[in-house]
Amino acid sequence: MISPSNFSSLLKEWHQTITRDMPWKADRDPYKIWLSEIILQQTRVAQGTPYYLRFIDKFPDIKTLAKADEDTVLKLWQGLGYYSRARNILATAKIIDQDYSGVFPTEHGDILKLKGVGPYTAAAISSFAYGHSIPVIDGNVLRLMSRIHGIYEPIDHPNTHKTIDNLLRKAIKLADPAAFNQAIMDFGATVCTPKNPNCGECVFAAHCIAKANDDVNLLPIKSKSIKKTTRYFNYFVLLAPNLKQFVIEKRTENDIWKGLYQLPLYESQTLEDLSTKPLSEYFPKSVNISDTSTYEVHSVSTKKHILTHQTLVINFYVLEIIPYHIEFEGDRACFVSKTDYDQYPFPKVIADFLNDFFDF
Repeated sequence: MISPSNFSSLLKEWHQTITRDMPWKADRDPYKIWLSEIILQQTRVAQGTPYYLRFIDKFPDIKTLAKADEDTVLKLWQGLGYYSRARNILATAKIIDQDYSGVFPTEHGDILKLKGVGPYTAAAISSFAYGHSIPVIDGNVLRLMSRIHGIYEPIDHPNTHKTIDNLLRKAIKLADPAAFNQAIMDFGATVCTPKNPNCGECVFAAHCIAKANDDVNLLPIKSKSIKKTTRYFNYFVLLAPNLKQFVIEKRTENDIWKGLYQLPLYESQTLEDLSTKPLSEYFPKSVNISDTSTYEVHSVSTKKHILTHQTLVINFYVLEIIPYHIEFEGDRACFVSKTDYDQYPFPKVIADFLNDFFDF
């Protein structure tokens, strides 16, 4: 088994030979490090970088972000997915502004208490901004360590995680913490990849138990599999008689896309023939349509949208209501102009449909 000192020195040696430019990489500002790490959760660097740059341009510091409203932050986040991250960064910015006078906390324990900050993100901020010897552990790191050390226990088991954490803590103490964590993140992302790892260029190849046992494609072992569900979303374009406005509503339930806007939604258990019921049965309480109204379907568009744990089958219906009479309850739903709707944050699949529909 490779020693902590050998592991640390080989990792440093490799990292000095590569360049992986990212706009936040050389920055020691904890605010920018935190923001980049939250954006990169469940997001590839290439996709996340433009969002990071737009956020820093719009909100150059925590105090500026803390003053923002949720719609503005969600609109800036639109298309990045996992929208709870956006709500969490706004909540955390407000907490730091109020409880820490706008100065990012320096202690690892305080960082870990921030909303949306888990062990990996806290370790990244602690090491990159403050030089604390706390290793980052994400899927890339778990995969790398399980292969090198020949760990055949399920990678998602707490004891396995603790074993890897202990190995890394011994190695990071022998290196510059920030450089060590950046190197191991880069190595897992570029060399010891999930499929077709570049073992020919791996500096650990001579020490890798998985390679010696021809088990590179077997490790890491996972005990849990993600169970996916299929949901059926039926969205309705309800154009006003002047054809210049349509109805939108805000998602407020604890579900996907909370805080974003959508078209009026009817969620069905299966694919249904939506011509068999009065329109009033399709809509939530925020939109009221008379049972005496009839409607004509002018067009239907179907899209499939894949999320981590869900597959969404989405139908978009464009309706003409006769006679036209719509009332709203509360402030969840409203009319919006065809020229102004893009100021609201929508899930990308809905934004794409509306852009195509209005030919913008």
